[in-house]
Amino acid sequence: MLYYEDQTCWSQDNFYSLNRYFNKLILYAHRRMSEIESLDISIMSRITQTLLYVNILSKDRTDLLKLSNLSGLSRIEPLPERLNLVDSPTDVHEVFKKYNIGW
Repeated sequence: MLYYEDQTCWSQDNFYSLNRYFNKLILYAHRRMSEIESLDISIMSRITQTLLYVNILSKDRTDLLKLSNLSGLSRIEPLPERLNLVDSPTDVHEVFKKYNIGW
């Protein structure tokens, strides 16, 4: 799956695509619970974990953090370096800004 891939050579477009994937996954969580329940955050990169977490927060789906496989996301810290998902981020999404992600 996209969220378990090595991200060493990823471009901004790759991270943007991953963010969009998580956006849809959380948006349609009621239909995608089996995938959400099977997520293994222990093998995700820190960036991937953070993108998943901010999408959960931005969609007000903190109920998902009660799942045993996602509970560790509550300990996520902001990324040490800014990750811009687009060329000219507007920072209109406060939760993304808080976790050092430009959107």
